[in-house]
Amino acid sequence: MNFDLTDEQEHVRRSVREFAESEILPNVHEWDEAQKFPQEEMRRKMADLGWLGVLQPEEYGGSAMGYIEYAIIIEELARVDPALALSVAAHNSLCTGHLRSPATPNKRRSTCRCSRRASAGARGD
Repeated sequence: MNFDLTDEQEHVRRSVREFAESEILPNVHEWDEAQKFPQEEMRRKMADLGWLGVLQPEEYGGSAMGYIEYAIIIEELARVDPALALSVAAHNSLCTGHLRSPATPNKRRSTCRCSRRASAGARGD
């Protein structure tokens, strides 16, 4: 059995790591000390990168990635900011994740917009 990541999964890892190290790491201590976080800006960037709808089908605005890619995204974000990683995990699991199975196609289309916009669905935005 081969447990190596695919080239696409390695690309996801590199992309998330580069983002985390360039966009988050230089500021994380300052944000923690000030007890402030640029939520709107970060959510917008992560939505643009497809990380707020990782498991959602493309037809509903998601990235149509799998659970391995999802775990990679959370793992790489957690390397520099565990709180942000938890927020992204909650959004993908508590918001978009629950809409995938029981929702009707109409409900999915109307509510899965949180996959492609800078909204924190798990928070009720």
